[in-house]
Amino acid sequence: MNRTATYWKVLILVILASIQLNQSKSMNLIKFDESYKNAVCNDGSPAGFYFRHNPATTKWIFFLQGGFWCWDEKSCLQRAKSSPNFVSSNNWGPNFEDKYGILSDNPNENRYFNDFNVAYIPYCSSDAWSGSGQNQVGSELWNFYGKDIIKSTVQYIAANYNFNSSSDVLLAGCSAGGQGVINNADYFGDLIDDLIFSPKYNYKAMADAGWMMDMNSKYNTPVRDQFKSGYELWQSEPNELCVLAYPDNPHYCLFSPYVFPYIINDVFVQTEQYDLFQDGWNCCSPPFNDDQLKTVEKIRLAFGVSLGNIVNGNSVAFSPACSAHCLSRSSSFTGTQVFGETMETLLVDWFIGIKVSNLIDDCPSFNCSIACPHN
Repeated sequence: MNRTATYWKVLILVILASIQLNQSKSMNLIKFDESYKNAVCNDGSPAGFYFRHNPATTKWIFFLQGGFWCWDEKSCLQRAKSSPNFVSSNNWGPNFEDKYGILSDNPNENRYFNDFNVAYIPYCSSDAWSGSGQNQVGSELWNFYGKDIIKSTVQYIAANYNFNSSSDVLLAGCSAGGQGVINNADYFGDLIDDLIFSPKYNYKAMADAGWMMDMNSKYNTPVRDQFKSGYELWQSEPNELCVLAYPDNPHYCLFSPYVFPYIINDVFVQTEQYDLFQDGWNCCSPPFNDDQLKTVEKIRLAFGVSLGNIVNGNSVAFSPACSAHCLSRSSSFTGTQVFGETMETLLVDWFIGIKVSNLIDDCPSFNCSIACPHN
């Protein structure tokens, strides 16, 4: 073979390898059958999860989807009308993929977690992943079984795949899914501890934009009132130790700052200081007038004070001064910076056991962190 032919053969192989490297492998939907009794959506349709299996690794991500919640008849009926995929699985597609962020299988976008087994769990229980029962909504009986859906996902994978030899497990979620992580960090840890044989496996949790604050709202039902109603509606089961500490107000344990001191397992918290959801719900959305900006700056200050109290064991916080909501499933995972670090670099170092510290940006103005998503 002459040199020209050899050159083109090598070039073609390099191009094909590059194409293969950058192709995403989608996740396939697995729905639960009737043997998983309470693994159902609000309307009784079967819950499930999207799965990407890599038999060559013993590492796992379980990711909880976000999507707000409902807390009474009016909000639940409106949710069913406006966001049917959050109450039913009837119209879920057969496949799902993320090209960016922590769920991407592209090592150029996700340098450490790209080859993990992934179970992406769609959110159809409307209960911040804390519910464990049924209740009447209008003329129908609704199912609020967020905790059971998590449990069934773990049980299904343990029964059908080599989960008992796992070396690394990350429970993660964004928005209401991030709050679900905080609600279930210890519950999930107990579940997998009964299933994994290795005495030295690594389990940690990551809550992205799930640091829910107890604040007043100018125009909407305060989240405090939502959680008080939702706690009863969902038959909620938040962190057990926290509930013992707040026997008269157990719904407080759905707020991150109240429950966090009682969480035993290590949790990585990411929250934007100008969180789009909490700013929008409690005050307003950008662009802000002068009075509105004063209010959101007060909210930013409250976030900073609250996150500064994260000192549980090896837990850590990453908090850019950005107007955004969820970094882990976008290019901001590897782009937005606090003191020269991205969410990805801090998360990876923390997950593999390197000692790290809170990164809470103290830059002086709105959207002032490096590479905020909406700059």
